[in-house]
Parts: sequence; structure tokens; C-alpha cells
Amino acid sequence: MPRDNNSRYKSAAKFLWQTIKPHKELYIIASLIALMLVGTGLVQARVTQSLIDNTSDGSIESIYFSLLLFVALITINGTLTYISGICVSRLAAKSGCDLKNRIAHLLLHAKYGEIVKQQAGDTLQTIGADTGVVCDFIGGDLIGLFSQFSMALGVLIYVLFINPLLVLITFVYTPIGMFFTLSLNREMNKLYPMRAEGEGRALSTLEQVLATIPVIKSFIAEKQIREKLSREYNAVYKTDIKISKWNALMQTACSSTAMVPRVVYLIFAGHMVINGNLSVGTLLSVFDLLTYVIGPTVYLLFLLNGLNRSIASINRIAKLQELPQTGNTEQKEYRGVPHIKIDNISFSYNQGTPVISNLSFEHTGAGIVAICGKSGSGKTTLLDLIAGLYKPDNGNIEIHGAVSVVTQDTYLFNDTIIENVRIAKPSATDLQVFQALHYAGADNFAVENNDFTELSGGQKQRIALARTILADAPIWLLDEPTSALDSDTEKIVAETIKNVAKGKLIIISAHRQSLIDLAQRRIDL
Repeated sequence: MPRDNNSRYKSAAKFLWQTIKPHKELYIIASLIALMLVGTGLVQARVTQSLIDNTSDGSIESIYFSLLLFVALITINGTLTYISGICVSRLAAKSGCDLKNRIAHLLLHAKYGEIVKQQAGDTLQTIGADTGVVCDFIGGDLIGLFSQFSMALGVLIYVLFINPLLVLITFVYTPIGMFFTLSLNREMNKLYPMRAEGEGRALSTLEQVLATIPVIKSFIAEKQIREKLSREYNAVYKTDIKISKWNALMQTACSSTAMVPRVVYLIFAGHMVINGNLSVGTLLSVFDLLTYVIGPTVYLLFLLNGLNRSIASINRIAKLQELPQTGNTEQKEYRGVPHIKIDNISFSYNQGTPVISNLSFEHTGAGIVAICGKSGSGKTTLLDLIAGLYKPDNGNIEIHGAVSVVTQDTYLFNDTIIENVRIAKPSATDLQVFQALHYAGADNFAVENNDFTELSGGQKQRIALARTILADAPIWLLDEPTSALDSDTEKIVAETIKNVAKGKLIIISAHRQSLIDLAQRRIDL
């Protein structure tokens, strides 16, 4: 997002419009209702004036007529406000749903190398809290901006027709009060992005702690971790304290901006009533209307306050939107002979530190290829490159056939074991899923225990292998598939790989001899 205020606000307005555009009819309806409420508000003021003046004159018929008008106006206002509230609530809810789906789409299609650089907690903060801030602004301040200022303009025109001098004297202090509040708002504007970033860092640290509790306890590192968390949350706390101080000053400035015009009005308008230049009904009805003019002068600052919070959140969302995308990642069905050709590729995570240099090999047809090498030689990286998670810095990778991957760390979704396997092929029947579990040597524990949280590391790896069997892709990439298995289970998995190798091109990253012995071809890194 641009740094200067005008560009920031323009970019924020563009982002907000793109967010509500699919549901713009809801915003239009709410805006039209706001205009109608302006009209009913002015009519209500006129009826109030008439009621008071007619009461002092003793006109019973006019009083009854004014009361009936009041009842009608209250009914109309209530109905319009209800419809507007429904529209605004749906607009905020639908916009929030779209925004989160858009972010999910961006994350799922972003380049893997860029995704792993993102802190998980920070990303969750953006998806949860930041989208919430934007949606609250859409459902609150954004609609209020139009309705409040429409009403203020209507009231100003109404009072100008009554007495232009009354308007001038009443609001003589308003520009001064707004100047102070705008100055305070600028100071707060600097702090909101700092708080949003701090909350993201704190959530990322907490997410890392939750994921590494066994390590923390094994090294008796609770004190160090607690101190690290304390530093992160103290940083957020200090920013919050600064915001609260500036906010307290702004509340004081806003209070003076709201109260001074009322006091000035009562003094000047009261003097006009005493001199017979203004009726009591007009004095009271206009005093009631002053709220609609004074409100936006104060509300503008809180609107800017809310907008600045939203801009801080929009900035963080925009960072995710800027992630490089991979385009269409769907694999097309391929019925030919599996083939892979790696032509002189090089790759490094950090510039100047190559992990793989000038590697070439080619394989056509079924068979098992073992990728061997010591730890850090690039075995996993090579499989990630073949899988398309990364692109080589130089050279080309040509693949004919869909690819299935079994990683060292098996990731299971918060669902049943059956559904965790079925994700590889959503159209698969239960029988097909159980056959895949059977071939992977996982059918017994899968039937007995449907709760994936109680599975051992070896059991989870067999679930991952069952996924690959069910997907039935012509090319398999297996990254240390027996690293978490005992010797007996390793034999089961090795036998499974051997049995399904017919018709498949299986590339195994391996250091265990039992897997290397399965291969017809060995590539050393």
C-alpha cells in the first residue's frame, strides 16, 4: 500500500469497493434508505416544531394531527432502519466470507517457496482478526459515512433557510475542534500498523510454542520461552498504552467539538426567542437536529480512526495478495508411459548457497529409482522440485504423468482416517479406501481406531502411503517413507512398494538399505 495519506486512502477505498462490489445492491439499498431517513428526520423536526408551537397556542386539532404524524414517522423510521440493518449485516457477512475465501485461494495457489516464508500465526492473524476489522468497518463506519453526512447536509440546508446567521455563529468553533482531533488522529495513525504487526508476531510465536511443547519440556526451556512470549506481548501492550493515551486526548477534543456548538446555539437562539425573532418550537426542534450536524464533525474523526485500523489490516491482507501465484495446478489425466527428464538443474534456497548443482537424469517407464546421499545433500529438495513445489534456478524438469507425494512428515486433517485417505480421490468408495489401507498395511488399526490423534508416527506414514495408493498416479515420490517405522512395519511398507511398482515410476529418497535394495536404479547426490 502507498505511504502518503491520499494514496493510502485511495488504495483503501479501491480495496473496499472491490470487496463489496459483488454485493453492491445491498450497499445501494442501505444508502437509499439513508437518504429516505434524512427526509423523515427533517419532517420529524418540522412536526416537532409545529407540535410545540400549536401546544402553546392551544390548538387541540393541530396537536392530534401532529401526534398522528409522529406515530407514522416512528413506524416508517423503524421499518426503514430494520431493512437497512438487514442489508448492512448481510453485506458485512458476505464480504467477509468472500474475503476469507479469496485469501484461502491465494494461499493454496501461491508458490510454495513463498508460503513457507510466511509465519503461520501471522497468516492466521490476517485471516481472522484483520478480515474481521475490515468487515466491521464495512458493516459500520462505511455505511455510517454516507448516512451521517447525508443527514448533516440536509439539516444544514434546513437551518440555513431558517436563519443563516444562526448556523454561522453556532458552528464557529467546529473547525478549531476538528483541527485538534485531526492532529491527534495522525499520531494514532502511526501506531495502528505497529500494533497489527506486533499481534501477528506474538501469535506466530505462540503457534510455534504450541507446536514444540515436547522439545521445550525436554530441554527444560519453559523460562526462556515464557520470557520470549512476554517480550512479544509486552511490545503489543506498550503500543496499546500509547494508543490509549492519544485516544483519551482525542475523546476530550471530540467532547469539546460536540458540546461547544450546543452551548453557543442555546445562548444565541435563546436570545432570538426572547426578542421574538424565533419561536420556542423552532428553538427546540433545531436543537434536536444539531445532533445530526455535530455528530459527523465528531464521527469523522472516529471514522478516520476506524479507517486507519482498517488500512493497517488491509495492508496485511495486501501482502498475502502479492504472493506470487503458480496459476492452474490441477493435474491432467495422463495415460501414457510415465517419464521424467531432469536437465542440468541447479537450485538454492539462499542466493549463493546451492543445494543442487548441474544435476541431470532421465527415466522412462515403470521402475524404482533410489535417490541417495548423506543428510543435507538435497534428496528432499530434489523431490520438492520434481513435485513442483519449487522451480529450479537453472535448467528444466519435464514430467509426463500425474504425481503423488509421500513426505517425511505426514499431515492429517481434522477428520476421520477414512476421509483423510479419501482426500486423494474424493470419488472413491469406502471399499476402495479400505483396499488402499489394506495394501499399505493400515487396515487393522484404521478400523479399530478412527481417531487420527492417537496414531503413531509409523501409522501416520502408512496412512500417507494409502493415500498415494488410492490416488493411483503413474509417478510416486516417496521421501524417506520408512523413517518413522520399526523394522517389522518397514518390511510391510517395502513389500507394498515392491508389489505396486508394476506400471509405476517410483522415486524414493532413501538412506535405509532395505529401500535402496528395491531400486533398479540408484542416483547419488
